[in-house]
Amino acid sequence: MMIKVFQIVAIVISAFCVSSMALFKEPLWLLPLLYSILITLSSGNKKLIKGSPGMIALNITMFCRYVLAILACYLNGELSRYTINYTYVKDAIYLMAYEMIVVFVVIEFCGKKFKNKPARVKESIQPLEIGLPLLILFLIIQFFIGSTYMHLSQGFDVFVGGSYDEFYDIKSAVSQGTHYVEIIWETLWVWIYIYLLLWQKRLYDKTRSCIHVYVCLLFTLLILLITFIGQTAINRWYTIMTACSSLALLVKLYPNEKKSVLTIILAPVGAVIFFATIIKNAGYVAGSTTISESLIVLFNPSEMDSYFCGPVGLGSAIGVYHRNIVGFSNLFNDVLSSAPLIGRTFPSTQTTAYAYWNFNERGDLIIPLLGQSAIYFGFILSPLLTALSVVISRKFDALYKNSMSYMTYIYAFAAIWFAIESMALNLTINSNWFFIRIMPFMLILWVTCKMSNKKHAL
Repeated sequence: MMIKVFQIVAIVISAFCVSSMALFKEPLWLLPLLYSILITLSSGNKKLIKGSPGMIALNITMFCRYVLAILACYLNGELSRYTINYTYVKDAIYLMAYEMIVVFVVIEFCGKKFKNKPARVKESIQPLEIGLPLLILFLIIQFFIGSTYMHLSQGFDVFVGGSYDEFYDIKSAVSQGTHYVEIIWETLWVWIYIYLLLWQKRLYDKTRSCIHVYVCLLFTLLILLITFIGQTAINRWYTIMTACSSLALLVKLYPNEKKSVLTIILAPVGAVIFFATIIKNAGYVAGSTTISESLIVLFNPSEMDSYFCGPVGLGSAIGVYHRNIVGFSNLFNDVLSSAPLIGRTFPSTQTTAYAYWNFNERGDLIIPLLGQSAIYFGFILSPLLTALSVVISRKFDALYKNSMSYMTYIYAFAAIWFAIESMALNLTINSNWFFIRIMPFMLILWVTCKMSNKKHAL
């Protein structure tokens, strides 16, 4: 259904963009037109998307990047203002078209590779003998961390005051040595949440009472609230990732309650993300700015290009490439500068992100993954990292489909994250998340699986 909707909407938008091509000298219309053709022809997409959180995330972000971001340009009659150099925008469009073709080829390949491969092995949900003592211990630790190190009141200020004062920044957290505390804080909440959900699932399997489903939904809403208010800044990505991964786990646990799960979780989460977005990026302040005014500001070429690594942002990355100040050697700094312990050996001033900020003369923009790949490997191999991210996402999708355990959550989390990285983020951010979230989450859940001795063949 989703693919069909994207097909129809993309065709309509591409027709509008083609009819308005005179607005720009750059062939922006090429991207939605090519997307509408490729998604219509892609059979692999239709085969893979059902029950695959990574593929769902990939299709949503592709649609936003190749279609909606371009539509914003034509509706507003301007390109993104978040650059000082538009020289390479046309080159960026052609490079994005090249990347799009590669992505759909990879999807087709994955569709054939995973075709007719039913799940053979699942992991059963077995109780953890020391689960309750661990739960009590982890809750005590979280109470201590929350009351000592975390600035939880800031998250509540968003709801109460309708404004946001970003007085506490993640960079200061790192410099003050609280970065590792935040890793522990997020990791233990993931463990607590999944333990509680699987505990309720075991009770549900015995009693078949829907009360256990609603208890799980309550746990989910609570963990999402804690996730949102426990961040040092309005980091919507982590809230979105937690929500999507939780939904993927809940749908897997209770397939017959899919509609209830989606309705109860998506509505409040969507509202919170929406509210946080217009506060942080659209300048909404309660009493001085209306929500409708903020929405108009939000859906503009600058914001859309920035969020989904559009042609203007990519053009700036191409500009960095032509300056020859960074190259393949900077790959290691991009990957390892955020790694625990060894990160200081790879200074952030030697990253492609830093060179990108200098090029644009502002430090709040994300260098696209495609731009980083072009800097490392040249234009011919520029889609390499995007293709690799899609393949990794597909691998985690497959693991998610074959799993029913503590690991199911992290499989969904990783699948969604790598999909989003390919279209909207970059290698630097992905590496940071791998070290501070994906790796700790995976480690503690893997150890828990081993302790519960749960894997068996069906």
